[in-house]
Amino acid sequence: MSVCLAASLALQGGALVYAGPGGAAWRVDADSIRAVGELTTAGCGEDHLLAFVVDAGGGWFQASRGALGADEALAALGLRLGGAIVPGLDAAVTGASRVLWPPGLAGTRLFEFGTGRPWLCAQLLERLATGIGAPPPREGQH
Repeated sequence: MSVCLAASLALQGGALVYAGPGGAAWRVDADSIRAVGELTTAGCGEDHLLAFVVDAGGGWFQASRGALGADEALAALGLRLGGAIVPGLDAAVTGASRVLWPPGLAGTRLFEFGTGRPWLCAQLLERLATGIGAPPPREGQH
């Protein structure tokens, strides 16, 4: 895997923090993440992405799989969330996606692809909304 030096991903003080090319940046409280996945797309070298789903309504953030610190951030996030987060899609396969975490949803399809930006699978959103396959609440959550 090549490293994208123009982007970085880190877990800092309980938040997942991304900085990308062109000033793209976001910060998400790690405890608000409902699912983590990966997808492959075609275009401009950004063909292997990580996705962080933050609500059952379809809100998500993306980061380059090759971002500096991505492996370390995923390992730290996995420890915090209670399950390994290990990407493994072949970046050469366009239009593939899968859930990496939570374990109860791991391996299921994450995105639908068509024209324009991919969108989260309706079945995944339904499962997140109903709690099917979701991890048990972490300490301090109700």
